[in-house]
Amino acid sequence: MTADDSSSVQDQFIENLIKANETVSLFLKSGVQLKGVIVGYDPLTITLSYNNNLQLVYKHAIATICPHIKD
Repeated sequence: MTADDSSSVQDQFIENLIKANETVSLFLKSGVQLKGVIVGYDPLTITLSYNNNLQLVYKHAIATICPHIKD
């Protein structure tokens, strides 16, 4: 698998989450958990919306993205 292939998989995964307008849990490498809806992305960042506030998160800081599991 080339770097371009993995980027494609990453883009498809993020696009599916955006289309579903689904709340996600985004875990940073530091252990911090962010919740919100992904509203956009580019090669370096993901834009997350939660309670009408936007957060710009750098992809290099992200460990895991998954659909949010309600507590």
